[in-house]
Amino acid sequence: MSSSRNAIAFWIAVGAVGFVLLPWYSLEASLFSLGWLRALGDKANAPGLLQGLIYGRTWLLPGAALLVLAALTLLIRIDRGWRANALLCIGSAGFLYTLLQGFAIGAQGWSFENLANAFGKLSEGQLGIGIGATLVLSAFAMLFALGLSAISRVMASSPAASWRSLCRRRSSLSTRYSIS
Repeated sequence: MSSSRNAIAFWIAVGAVGFVLLPWYSLEASLFSLGWLRALGDKANAPGLLQGLIYGRTWLLPGAALLVLAALTLLIRIDRGWRANALLCIGSAGFLYTLLQGFAIGAQGWSFENLANAFGKLSEGQLGIGIGATLVLSAFAMLFALGLSAISRVMASSPAASWRSLCRRRSSLSTRYSIS
């Protein structure tokens, strides 16, 4: 596996750990108190996957679907350009969706009345983001960055980019050694 594929796999794993193993919402005590480990499955300490599947916070599940899509970019055989574009889309969609739903749903439910009118009242809200959500947001941001990096490498290796580079070199050589 190439170093770029290793980096993609690493950040998908970081996002998966954040979504499946660590508390999604902020803890009352410190993360370093380790008391949350004894009650990891409780509603207050549950990771995003349990929050979405067991505790009715289904708005968290699209983040898991996007992490699975990112993993599929490594598992199926696709062109580097397609993978780069997919990572750009998945990383930006995941980051924006997670961030926006975090702001749109507050402790008492919808933060904006228009959303409550459009989607109906929520039975409960959500607290601030915890270490799990922070890792997932970081993973989506890094997947976007890796996609951006891959796009620049793909574009630099395209025939058109090579032709432009050759033309630039020829013009700089001709101006540097021109005879007046």
